[in-house]
This record gives sequence, structure tokens and C-alpha cells, in this order.
Amino acid sequence: MSAFLIDTLLSQSGDVCDLIEKLCWETQGNSVPEKENVEVLTHVIRRIRCHLAEKSTQVGLVCKTTLQTKLEDVVNSRCLPTLKKLSVDKSPAARDSSSLRRSICELIAGCAEICSRQLTETLLSASVSSLLLCAEDQSLESSPNPSAGFDFDSAVDILASTIPLLSAQQDNYVRDIKKATIACIKTCGEADFSRVVVKILFPLLNNGELNRSEVLGQLWSGLETWQAIDDCSLVISRLLLILTALSDYLLPSSSEQWSLAVDLRMSERFWEVIQAGVMHPDCVSRKRALYLLKKSVALSAEWKSSCQILQAESKGINLFWWSPEKNKVLLQFWEDYILILETLDENQIHVVKPVLQKIDQVIDAINADNKDGLNLHISWLICIYARMFDSENKAVMKEGVSHLLNLDAVQNPQFSQGLADFIVGPFLVVLSETTLFQRSSEQMIGCCPEIGVKLNKFFVRLFSSLPEDRKGEYLLKIVHNLSSRNWCAVPILFILQALAQVKDCRVLGVEGLHAFREVLRGTMITHQVLIRGAAQCYLLQTALNLTDVLCDWLAVHGAQLKPVECIESGDSQMPALSLYAKYAVEMYMRVPLGDGNQIFLPDWFEAERIAKMVILAVDVEEKWKLESDGEKALEKTLDHLLHPLLECLQRLGTSLYLPIQKSDKSLQLLLKLLSVSHTGNLFQQEDDVLQILHERLLFSSEEIFHFLLRRLSGELCLLSDLPRCTLYISAARALINLCMMSHGHRKSHALSFFAALTKISVQNLLASDHKQESQLSAQIQKMVSMSSLSLVCELLHHNVDLQTDLNDSVNQIVTYISSMELNTTLLKPTCCDENQSSDENRSFQGWGKAAARYIHDQWACLHFVLDAYCKTSEPKETVGPFMSVLDGPSATMLLAIDALSILPSDQVLPVLACMKVLAPKILATDALLCTKSMNLAWKVIQDLNSNPHDFWPALEAFIQFVFDVHLLCVPFKNENIICNKIKQIALQLTDMSQTKTGVFNVLIKHCSQIWMASTSESVQNPFGSALNHIQIFVEACIFGPVFRRDQRLMQDVNSYVEQLGEDCAANMAITRENRNDQLPRVYAVNFLCKLNQRDELHKMFIENLVLHLLNKDEIVSDSKNRYYGNSLQHRIKNRLWQILLLVLPKLDEVFLIQILDKVYKAGFRNNQPSVKYLIEWFIILTLHYYPKHLHSFWECFNYDQVKSKTSICTFLSVLSHCDVVLLNSSDKSKHLKKALDVILLWCFNHNFAVRLYALLALKRVWNVCKVSCSEEEGFSFLAPVIESCLQQVEYMQGSGNAMKNWQKIQEHFFFGIFHPIKDYSVETIFYTFPRLSDLADDEWIPMWKFENAEFPVDTHISLNNPQDSLTNLVAGDWIQQDKAETDTDNQWTDLQKKMVPWKNSIPEQDLEMIYHERAAKLGKSSSALIVVASLIDKPTNLGGLCRTCEIFAASSLVLSGMHYVTDKQFQALSVSAEHWLPLLEVKPPQLINYLLQKKAEGYTVVGVEQTVNSQSLSDYTFPEKTLLLLGNEREGIPANLLQHLDTCIEVPQLGVTRSLNVHVTGALLIWQYTHQQILKQKQKHL
Repeated sequence: MSAFLIDTLLSQSGDVCDLIEKLCWETQGNSVPEKENVEVLTHVIRRIRCHLAEKSTQVGLVCKTTLQTKLEDVVNSRCLPTLKKLSVDKSPAARDSSSLRRSICELIAGCAEICSRQLTETLLSASVSSLLLCAEDQSLESSPNPSAGFDFDSAVDILASTIPLLSAQQDNYVRDIKKATIACIKTCGEADFSRVVVKILFPLLNNGELNRSEVLGQLWSGLETWQAIDDCSLVISRLLLILTALSDYLLPSSSEQWSLAVDLRMSERFWEVIQAGVMHPDCVSRKRALYLLKKSVALSAEWKSSCQILQAESKGINLFWWSPEKNKVLLQFWEDYILILETLDENQIHVVKPVLQKIDQVIDAINADNKDGLNLHISWLICIYARMFDSENKAVMKEGVSHLLNLDAVQNPQFSQGLADFIVGPFLVVLSETTLFQRSSEQMIGCCPEIGVKLNKFFVRLFSSLPEDRKGEYLLKIVHNLSSRNWCAVPILFILQALAQVKDCRVLGVEGLHAFREVLRGTMITHQVLIRGAAQCYLLQTALNLTDVLCDWLAVHGAQLKPVECIESGDSQMPALSLYAKYAVEMYMRVPLGDGNQIFLPDWFEAERIAKMVILAVDVEEKWKLESDGEKALEKTLDHLLHPLLECLQRLGTSLYLPIQKSDKSLQLLLKLLSVSHTGNLFQQEDDVLQILHERLLFSSEEIFHFLLRRLSGELCLLSDLPRCTLYISAARALINLCMMSHGHRKSHALSFFAALTKISVQNLLASDHKQESQLSAQIQKMVSMSSLSLVCELLHHNVDLQTDLNDSVNQIVTYISSMELNTTLLKPTCCDENQSSDENRSFQGWGKAAARYIHDQWACLHFVLDAYCKTSEPKETVGPFMSVLDGPSATMLLAIDALSILPSDQVLPVLACMKVLAPKILATDALLCTKSMNLAWKVIQDLNSNPHDFWPALEAFIQFVFDVHLLCVPFKNENIICNKIKQIALQLTDMSQTKTGVFNVLIKHCSQIWMASTSESVQNPFGSALNHIQIFVEACIFGPVFRRDQRLMQDVNSYVEQLGEDCAANMAITRENRNDQLPRVYAVNFLCKLNQRDELHKMFIENLVLHLLNKDEIVSDSKNRYYGNSLQHRIKNRLWQILLLVLPKLDEVFLIQILDKVYKAGFRNNQPSVKYLIEWFIILTLHYYPKHLHSFWECFNYDQVKSKTSICTFLSVLSHCDVVLLNSSDKSKHLKKALDVILLWCFNHNFAVRLYALLALKRVWNVCKVSCSEEEGFSFLAPVIESCLQQVEYMQGSGNAMKNWQKIQEHFFFGIFHPIKDYSVETIFYTFPRLSDLADDEWIPMWKFENAEFPVDTHISLNNPQDSLTNLVAGDWIQQDKAETDTDNQWTDLQKKMVPWKNSIPEQDLEMIYHERAAKLGKSSSALIVVASLIDKPTNLGGLCRTCEIFAASSLVLSGMHYVTDKQFQALSVSAEHWLPLLEVKPPQLINYLLQKKAEGYTVVGVEQTVNSQSLSDYTFPEKTLLLLGNEREGIPANLLQHLDTCIEVPQLGVTRSLNVHVTGALLIWQYTHQQILKQKQKHL
């Protein structure tokens, strides 16, 4: 409504108040006014205010008091009730009434300007109380009820309208507003926060009546208090948001406003917020913090004012300071610091890496030892490292860790103390990232990763520089940190290894021991046994280095030790640990009255603990050597420590009233002493402690045997006795093994025990079979007897000599087994014994396990009989008619199949062992039954896949069964189901090995041993089976899956631990399981080296293998026309050609010539360098052995040159070694002439690489010619030409890459020091060549693996290379591109910097600022260019245009729809440019009207199209007001739009392609426009 109309209305109205009443809306019911009505009333009231100020009009003479009363009534009776109504109403219409609410608030503001202060204060009180209620409710949408006040939006709008009316006398309202504002800031969202700042804080600070400095001070004081109470990331983010929004007030750039501001630079809290902000996980918060830091530095540099703020907890260290004298130095430092932080936000290592050297300058400025340092707090450096550690790019994270570990300044005590808290906290957290410990490409397999090496040195430097009184504190924090989280195996290994390097620092006490125990218990969770063992070793070493283990441990457990009793017993001279160990043994062996005959077995854990303690005490005694006669001292110590145990063992056989609990404890301790003292060392006889321990235990062997025999004969009759039976069987096994290693009466004790146990067990079993009693005691005794018999069979099986000594016992076993009914289960008891406990009466828990154990023991006994008495194919004649169970092997196999179905998967080993013996017996008569047993056995293996403890033994037994030599020797026929089944299982095992490392190793190792075994009675020639199953061996030759990165890391760390040898005790305690994926090829190589080509079968096998490998090469090559380096195809081809090269000397001439054509064809295929070198080597050796077949080699150069392309380089490379090729030739001159003719032809090829190879071959061949036949006529004629050609090559090859490549190819290992004959070795083929050919390092097979696999001594090829020339070479490829020289200057200037210049940067969070206001805030001016992209429909092009338009400050970008802005492809290219650029929506049908409108506004419409009259971009001058219309990607600008264009522009082109991409075209024109405008501005200034 125009002012003229309002004035007319006012002049025609007699009473202004009456007019206002008529314009007001009705208040009855729930109706709300129309927005237009409110706006009209607002305009009228504002016009009345103008007239009141003039006082010359009729309106100006109205009574102001009457008018104020009326306006107050409008506010109180209409505006405020309506706002409350809108606040309570939850309907969709009310939620969309924001424009009405704003109109009412504007009306209130107009009324308040005329009315008295009382109305203003009323409005302020109501709105402030509403804001406080909303903040407390933490829901700023609405108040809970009408009486509570207004909703958030209404309260903010009312405050916005009344704050400008505040005066200096209303301080109490200012404080209330400040309080409500801070309360809202703490709880509101981003959008609501913007309203608070723009509508409350900005008006409050812009009110000229108020003291801005005082308002800012109160506000900052409230924010400081909030940060002091809570400094979480959410609070920091919100503080940064408010500080950035108010940065123009808090950090003003003009001198007038500086006096009204609060100098935040002098606040410690401000700098703490900045530091927390630059480390914040949210990128927007980081940008806000950087903006504030930049602005603070810029103001300090501009005003050159001195300031200094000290860190509260440090002595004289500045958080921030500025001095006019150091203005330039400080400004340079902070610019570098800000550049580092900005760069780290890029997350791109190629961008980050060049600025890392700037971190060293930050360190120099912080380091107090540096005279030129700036004495800044180390927390600024920590901010940089924290940002690197939080990077999404793992490479950036690793660079940060590596840089920190290389810090030399950490040796400075003050520096190390400031860094220590960061090290024990965030630094340890980032070390939990496993990928940090990846081995670098320069390191060999088995080397410690770079981070691991640096970590070892870093901890030593750090803790050596810390004060003595602080070392324990920080070390304890590290250990607690390790125990507070679950660690992966690799990080904890290297952290503990580094801590173990801290020597002679026993600063941790009892609390440290507890912390170490927690680390040992809860953090080492990994299935990698070797890595876990190594980590535990380093943990124990760390505990020994950092604690006084003995004293601290005794301090923990010393309350149980009674020194008085020890002194009274005369043991006061014993070490404290020995005293405690003796006391512990005594306490362990004591059994309280009433507990002696408990039915349950004692806990094994306590026995293991006591055993470890005793061995530790004896080791300490041995180390200290308290007495001169060390052996007697050890004997004395063991007698003292084990006296209660030995005394009990002595009484086992004679004391019938010895408590069962005590006897069980003694046997448990005996077993644990034997297991703990057994270290796995091959030289056990050198262990004096172990020898003495064995002697002491053997001394009581007779009594122990008597006790065991009595208990196993019939005393075990309860269900709870089943664990006790296992204890007695284990004790008997251990004691018998000890006795068999001794001589004399102790061995006779064992034999007597054998005979008696066998006799009693057989008698009990026969008696129970006849009675068939179902009583529990009878069934338990039956199971115990079968377990005892199984023990006897097990020991007889492993000790053949015992079978002779115990012939009667063996006959008893055979007799019983012959009549035994297999798979008979225990009868479930129907009644219980009187002495059975009430618990066991109610439940037979564990009965199923006992029944399974009974069947397991049956098959264990049967396996002994089968293995001992069924070696031939006719068991009846060998065993005799009494062996009824063996009369029908098919029936027994059926029983074995039933047993596999009955038994748990972890109990099937003896069944599989029996199947191995039975399968050959039924092979000819019942092959279907044999395959059925294989299928069921394979299912059992698959079920055990997730159980590593039982899987590997079962797998070995399964492979021995299925791949038995008798089954492998079955002649291969298509209809033979046995052969087909074996091949199928071999394929299944191969597939399983891809996911479970080590499966195929077991198979190929077993097959290799069978095939190389000597002739037996049952199989005349086992090697014949290798021909039937050669595919297994082919798979072994090319085996080795491509690991994922995490798998490769585990393999590398395992190799590193293995290479440590005796330096890591885990290698001594853990048996290596040979599950490396390189081992199948190692076994294959060793097997091939043992073959004798003079043996007809060996020869046939090698030739078949070669044919299979060549066919495999052809299949792999045809599967992909091109394959990448280190891909699976590349690795397979490399592996098979390694084997082909290995067996080459074993091939005879006839066969070799037959396959030579296939080898040549392989050379013409597209091969990776490593494969290419092996093929070339193969051809060279072939022609060297048989030079008379060189004619076939020359035919390769007649191949179609177009098809051969660069593959001809393979054959030119062969000619480079012509001296070796022609070494055995009788007609060298003929072949040399032919070589020169061929090479000269290829010297003129258009391909540079071919010419290079040809020139190298020409040089090498000509050198041979000069030595061998330079005097011949044909060569002397060519000499001038060739010499001149080679001389030009050496000196005139050209500049740049051509000359460098010519030099590099001559220095390449294959053409340099490599000799095809002298370097022919396993090391060269399998280690050196892959290493020098840039093959992945997991393809390098080290020689120690061949040695561990028993590489044959007498073979055609040596294991190690006789000369070291190749070994010392470094990998490199002559065709690599030239690398730019690295600039080592610390002060660089040319960096890739994609950050916004800091003087123009503000945070991305906008406070309701329109685009042009943002541009003004940025300090940049928008141009008048409009880019219209409504005809473009690809989001990628639109996103790129959006980014280009924003960068070059276009006025706006026009799109066909705003939905493109949310497209992920659009956002990926725009990188948030849409937030800074005005975007308009104009549909294609609306373009004509839009263009006409812009023409009317003075714009020149320029189309980008190739037309007849189009102008060249280079010749066109853009007007300032230009509209740029871009065409569609495919169709360009439609014809109906061309007539509305003022001109058409096209980009001049020099190529063949018709047009450019529309985004590229638009970017060229936008830049040309911008460039011309910049030049115009410069001319104006001139």
C-alpha cells in the first residue's frame, strides 16, 4: 500500500483511532486475521508515526495519549492473543503461518515505537520468560499451554521488534535478554540459533543506546562459564558457531569499533575453544575455529598491539602472544600453521605430504631449547597431530604417526612432559589401527615394519627424558590404556615390543602388576597363535623391566605367607619366592576334614598355578646359585618344595584311607609339573631341573601304578568319576612314557602295569558283555575298562618294541576285539547305586559324552589291531579265523559309516584311521561303499571347519584315508568312480584352501611322500599313481591365492616373528604348523628336484606336467586379453613358467622340440615383465642346449609384424644373450649373420620400444661378432655401417626420455649382469627374479623355506645362487617415466592449495543471509554474468558449472529444476558451491519469456553454439551485463531460441572432434568473461 493512499485515507478519516479500530480484526472464536489485513494496519500505523513527527498535518495534531492507549489495546487485545493462539495450535495451517506471525510482530513493533516504555517492558518480560521456558523444556517448537507464553518463533520475533527500543536505563532487561539468549543457544538447533543471533543479538549489539562493550562482556562471561562446566564436542561446536557469528563485534577490523569490543585474545578460554575447534571431528566447526584464528592473527598483525596469555598449568609458556618487534616472524609462523591445518582437511596424501616439513618449523618455534623459538605451548603442535590422526585417509594418519615417532625434540624434558599426556592417550588410540603396521614396499618379507622400528626407539627416547618422579605415572597410564580396550593382534604386539625396550625402569608397583594382568586377560584376543604368543612374551618382558616382579608379587600375595612357620621349620635361609612356593604347595595338598571324599574332581587351574610357581622358584634358585654345588642345590630345593607332593605319591599305593581329593590333587599337580616344565626344547637332557624333576617323580612310580590300577579296576562307579577316569588315564600315559625312557626296574613296573591293566580291563568288559547290566556303576566301569584298553593300544601302537615284551597282552586285546560288537553304546541306567548322590539321581548330565567316548575307544582299539595285523590284502589268512570282526571288511566299513553318523565330529579320528585300512580291502568288491564313506567323511571335515583344535588332526586323517596309496594307484578310467571321487575331493580341498590357509599344504605334502616312497609289498610302484592324479601336482605348482591386504599383513607379521628366532620365546614354545601358502610350491619344487629323468615313469610325469602347464598358460592368456601386474592371472603365469624353467634340464631333446612351438607362441602373447623374462630365459637355455634348432627361432621374426607389435621384443631380448645361445653352436658365423639381418630390419620399426630392443640386440650381437668372426668378409663389410649406427645411438639418440631409456635398458638386470647359465638356481628363479621384476613380495620364496622342507642335496640345480651380483641389485624398470627431482628446500612456494584464501573465508553456516549479503561478507563482488543451464540435464555437468560459476563470482546460475541440487553426482562436483551461489529455476518452456525479461533489464543474451554467423570466443568482447545461454549436451540450442539471441559464440578448435563437453565450454566462456572484466577494472584504476 503506497504512502499516498494511506495519507488520503488518513485525511478523509475524522478520527485516527476509529480508523485503526475499523482496520483491526475480530477476536471472537478461534479465527485468525488475514496476513494482508495485518500488513495494511502496520503500514497505516507507521505512516501515522511519520505524521506525528511532522506535527504539521491533521494527523500530527491528534492526541498522542489517546493514540497510545488505542495502540496498546491493539497489542494487548489482538496481537498478543493471536500469537498465543498460533503458538498453541498444532494444525498444519498453524505450522505454515510463519508469515502471519512475522506480520503481527512487525505490527507490534510499529505500535511499540509510538507507545510508552511500559508497553515495551511488558513485551520484553513476556517474550524473555517464554524463551526461558522453551529453553528449559529443550523443545523450541511451542510452549506447553497458552498460559505459559509464546512459542519460540513468536518470542524471538517480539524481542526483535522491541530490542531496538531499549534504552541505557533498562539494564535489567538487557541482562534478562542475555540470560535467555545463552539458554537458547545451549539447547536450540542450528536454524533456531540463526534466528537468535540475527533477530536478538545483532539488534542488541546494534542498539546505539546500549553500551556494546558491556553487552559483549556479559555475553562472553556467560559463554566462558558454560565452557568451563562442559567442554564436550557439542558445546565447542556451539561456542564456535556463536563466536563466528559475532566475530565482527568481538574482533572488529575498524578502529572505531575496536574500543567497543572485548579483546578475546586475552582470554585463555578463547584459545582453548580454538584448539578444541581445530581438532573437532566436524569439518564445519574446524573451519569456524580456523576463521577465528585467522582473524585474531590478522588483527594482531594489523594493529601491532602487544598481548600475552599464559597457559594456566604451565610455567611461562604462552598460549598466544604478540609483539610489534616480532610482527613479521609471528605472522609467518601463524600463516604456516594455518596452512598446515587447512591442508590436512584435504585428506589427500599428495596434497598433505609437501607441507609436512612446515611441522618442523612449528616444532622449532615451540621448543624451549631453541633460542629463536617463540615459546608457544606444545598444545598447538598436538592439534596438528590430532588432526592427522583423525584423518579419513589412512596414508595421512600414517604420515602423522611416522612424523611424531621421528621427533628428536622429545629428548627435551620439558617438551616430552608436554607431549606425554597426548602419547598415553590419543596416540595409543591411533596405534590401534592395524594398517599402520603395513610393511613398506622397500622392506623385505620378515622385516619389522617401519612404524614398529620407530616405535621401539621412540619409547626409549621419551621415557629416558621424563623426570624420574613422572615415569611411573605415564607408564601406568599406558598399561591401563592397553587393558581398557580389545586390541587387534598386530598393534598390541608392536606396542608391547616397544615397551619391552624400556630397560631398568622398575617404577611400577603392585598396581602395575594388576594392570599387566588385565592386559594379559582381556586384550589379546586373536586366533593368531604365534602373534599372540609373541605379544605375551613381550608383555612379560615389559613387566620384568618395569616392575620388581618378585617383591611386588609377594606384596600382593604376602598376606597368605606365614614367615614364623617357615623360620620355625628351619627354612629361613630360603629365598622369599621359594618359601612362598613351598607354603603354596602345602596349602594346596591340604584337604579339610569332611572334603576328602567329595565326588567332584578338584579344579585344574589351581594345580597349574602351583606348578608354574614351583618351576619359577626352581629357576630363580638355579639362576642365583645360592650354593656352590648347583645340582645338589636344585635337588634340595625341589625336595623342599615338593615334599608334600612326593610324600603323598609315596603313599598312594599303600594307604587305603588316603582321601580321594588329596590323591587326585597330587596327580593333577604331577601332570601340570610335567607339562609346564616341558618347553619344547629338543635338548631336554640339558635341562637339569627337568631331569631332577623326572627322577623325583619316577621314584614313586611303583606306588602310583598300584593306585591307578586299583582305581581303574573297579573303584570308579559314579557319573562324577568320568573326569577322574580321564585324569588317571593321562597320569598313566605320562608316567609310562617317563618309565620307557628310563632303564631297569622302573621299566619293569610299567610293563607289569600294562599286563595287569590289560587283563583286568578285558575281564571286566567280557563280564559286562555277558551280564548286560544297566546299573550305573556297571556302565561306568565298562567305559573305564574300554578307556584303559584304548590307552594300552595307543601306547603299543607308538612303541613297537612293547608288542614283543607284552605278547600275551596283545593276544588278549586281539582276542577280545575279534569278538567285540562295534558301535555298542552304554545302556542308560534305570536305577542308581545307593552311594550315588541325590544330584546324580535326578540327572544324568554328561551321559551322552560318556557314551560317545565309549564308541571312540572301541574304534581306537580296532585301529591298533587293523594297523598291526592287516597289512596285506587278505586279512583272514594273516589274522586267523578268530578275527570275526575282520572276516567282512565291507561290513566293518558300514559300521564305520554308522560310527561317523553317531559320534561327535571331534571324536572321529580313530574311525577315519580304521577307514584308511579298510578301504583298500573293499576297493575291488564294493567301490560304491568306499565312495559313500568318503562322502560322509568329507561332511565331517566340513563340519569341523570352524573348530581349529580338532580340524587339522581330522583333516590329516581324512587325507590319509582318501588319498591312500592303494586308492591313488587305481587305474584311471572315466567310469571309475573311485578316481572320479578322489579328483572331486581334491578340487574341494583346493577350494577350501582359498579361504583356509594350509589345507592344500597337507594334501600335497602327503601325496609327495607317497609318490616318492620306496616300493612296498602291497604297492609295487607308488609313483605310478602320480600320473593318474597329476592335476593335484599342477595345482601345487601354481598354488597361492592373492591375499587381501589384512591377510597379507598377518602373513608378514608372522614371518617377522619367525625371523626373530630365539630372541622371541614364542618361537621356542609354539610349534610351527607349516600353513604358509608358499609351501605347496616349495613341496612341488623339492619333489621335482628329486626326480630322475632316466627313470621312465619320472620322465613321463615331467613331460605330462609340462604339457599341462603350457595348456594352463594358454587358457589363462585366452581368458583375458590384458591382465594387470600382480593380478591372479599374472601370478599364475609367473608360477607355471618358474616350474617350466626348473624342469627344463630334465627334458630330452625330442620332447623339447615338440613343445618349442608352444613356447614361441607364449612369447608372442601379452605378458607382464616377470613372465616375459622367464620365457626369454627358457628359450635361451633351450637354444643353448640344442643350437641346431635355431632355424625354428628365426621363423619367429617372419611373423606378421602388425600382429606381433611389441611382442617381438621378447625374441630380440633372446638375441641380446647371443653369446650364451651360440656357445655350443658349430656354425656361429652363419647364425650371427642371420641375427644381424633380422635385427637391422627391426631397428627401423615405428615403435620406440621395439627400436630400443633391436638396437640393444644389435650392440650385443655385434660385440660377439667382433670377438668371434670380425675378420670374415661379410662382417668386415658391415662393420662401418653398424659401428656408425651404434655410435649415433650412443651420442645422438636424442634428448630427454629417449637417451635416458637407452641408458637404463643397458643397465637393466636382464641385459646387464644376469647370466642365463651361471645364475641358474632356485634362488634366482623363485626369489631374485620376482624381486627384480616388481612382483609382489608375497611371491618371493626365501631359501630357508626350501631348506626347512628338506631340499635335496644331489640335484640338477643348486639351491642358492653361486654369485652375489644379482642378490645385491635393487629392483627397477628401465621403462619407468622420468621422476622430477625432489625439492629439498625447506621454504617452498609452489604447492597444490585447494583451500579458500583465509582472508576471504567465513564459516559455511549462514545466519539467514541472502547470497549477495554472503558475497559482501566474503569481501568479494559478484559480477553481472548470468549463466542459463536450463537446457542441460546431466547432474555432473550442472555440478561442475555450479562450481565454476561460484569460483568466478557469477551473479546466478539458472537450472531447469532445483531437484538437481540434491543429486549426489551434482554435489560430488559442486563441492558445496550451491551454498554460495544464487540458483534460480526456469523451466525450458519458460526460457523465451525469461530471455525477453532479461533483455528488458539491459542484458545481452549470448548463446554458445556453432552457427553460420557465430563469432570466435577469442574475438568477442563481453558486455558487463551478459546472459550466457548454454545448449543441451546432445542437441545444443533449439532453433526457436536462436532467434532470441543477440549473438552466438563458439570456441575455436584445432582438432578433429566436433565439439567440447558443455561444462568445459561453459567454463571457457565464464573465464573469458571474467578475464575481460578484470582487465577493465585495472584500466579504470590506471
